[in-house]
Amino acid sequence: MTIHRSRFCCVLLFGSALIGSAQSIAPGPALTTRPDPNSAAEPGTAAEWFRRADELTNIRMPGSAPFHMKVTFHAYPGMDFHDPGKSPIMTGDGTYEEWWFAPKKWRREVSFGTYRAVEVFDRARKFQATSKYEPSRVLMLLRALLYPIPRYLIEPELQDDPEGSHTAIANKKLPWKVKHLSAGKLGYVELSYRVDDGKCIDMMAYDLLPGGVPVRLTDRMGLTTGWEKQALFGGKAVPQHLTVSAIGLDVVSADIEIGSASQGDPSLLQLGGEAAAACMTLRPFDQWDFPPLSIVRSDVPQLPPGAAYPANVEIVTTGVVDKQGFPREAETTGIQQDPKWLSNDEKQAILVHARLMVQWWYGNRFRPVLLDGSPCQVLARTSLLSGHPSFSGLSR
Repeated sequence: MTIHRSRFCCVLLFGSALIGSAQSIAPGPALTTRPDPNSAAEPGTAAEWFRRADELTNIRMPGSAPFHMKVTFHAYPGMDFHDPGKSPIMTGDGTYEEWWFAPKKWRREVSFGTYRAVEVFDRARKFQATSKYEPSRVLMLLRALLYPIPRYLIEPELQDDPEGSHTAIANKKLPWKVKHLSAGKLGYVELSYRVDDGKCIDMMAYDLLPGGVPVRLTDRMGLTTGWEKQALFGGKAVPQHLTVSAIGLDVVSADIEIGSASQGDPSLLQLGGEAAAACMTLRPFDQWDFPPLSIVRSDVPQLPPGAAYPANVEIVTTGVVDKQGFPREAETTGIQQDPKWLSNDEKQAILVHARLMVQWWYGNRFRPVLLDGSPCQVLARTSLLSGHPSFSGLSR
């Protein structure tokens, strides 16, 4: 297995500058016209900022204007260390369409390569797809479109969920900080936290325009989502373009069109078959929705003898665990470090171990997570800090 030459050179040439790319980046230009928080007092806490961001951008709230959204997207390979043309990650062009009339009256459909899926909700939710497996790039797109601000950030009571999920456990203690920053003449608000327990670095950061509209997110998986060219629809800010990137490489880019919708065609909300199970959905689940994944078998990746691995450097590997517990579409999505100069040997060791972590992912088998008794597909993360593996989101 060899990494594509252009990506190999990119990492080595930019070194620590690229490796630090998971940190928050200043947002782009502000809206020329945008939702106005008016006389409301500026939020004082991260939770209040998240609620404002949701109020300004959530087009699926009760009472929101019905809409038809059409998204054209392109999926890129990312860094999975396979030769060109041999990557298991699905790439290419795709489309997503959504007709939304009310919280329980809508239609979503995706077309991406050989994968087609349709989901409707009208009295009952129904779902049909050409495969039981949703490609990782579709999941990444849907996370950016459907859940820019996850519910647990808006409704703190969800953090007291009795099921013992990562959301319930982790977020009670997350030290969110609110900072007012600037990039040139543009001011913005950063909501972020960073936790380093010596075994795993957990971090997340949002950048908001001064009024509260989110424009960038760096999540726990190292993925950076950017929402651009905000426009108004139904009094809400809607991006016309978004990107999802990992380690400085775009993995998804999308153009978004949105307009008013009227339910003129009754067949739009009709789909054959029985009501769909909870796990049969275009909603993207990730490891933070469930208790830790359980590994059936695991071989810990070993660094080759004599390789120099720098301290305080974490490699994040993200992959999909399908409904049968099989690992799929693994890639390196984050390399985080404390700012410092790295030798060429250390950079090479990071790349070697990043490749070993991707290989490790494919060599495992997991017990699927369950939702209402049915197995679900999830995005999961594991990391390697200072050469020592940490099974974040995974239990052994």
